[in-house]
Amino acid sequence: MKLTRKQIETMEAGPEMNAAVAELMGWPIVYMGNPNSDEWWTRVPSYPCLIVHQDGSNWGVRSDSPEDPMDSFDPSTDIAAAWDAAEKSKIFHSYDNGGCEYVLSKRGSLWVIADLGNDMEIITFDESPKVAICRAVLLWDL
Repeated sequence: MKLTRKQIETMEAGPEMNAAVAELMGWPIVYMGNPNSDEWWTRVPSYPCLIVHQDGSNWGVRSDSPEDPMDSFDPSTDIAAAWDAAEKSKIFHSYDNGGCEYVLSKRGSLWVIADLGNDMEIITFDESPKVAICRAVLLWDL
């Protein structure tokens, strides 16, 4: 689903943001019932993927093997997962001249992501660095 700028800028931390980021990373989104049933693994189409359970929790399978354990994939609340998404999208990667595309910085109570290549234009901001990173990843695709 293609999100609008307004939808991204108003999206809060949680399963919807996590699923949007996983989808942008190329992960299939699989909606499951009870993860304790015997059949649920057979319904996973490929790995890595994001599994969304009926209670709304998200679990990521980050490897290429169903034998590897799942771990939570919550980039909107887990900074390591947010940085994984940023790495995949390459929003903080360098230009050839050694500069970055985007920079994350703290300004007062807000975490701001600005575009260094565009006179420090503010891309997005939030009180949470994780949410700011997720929004920047999603906005990068617009």
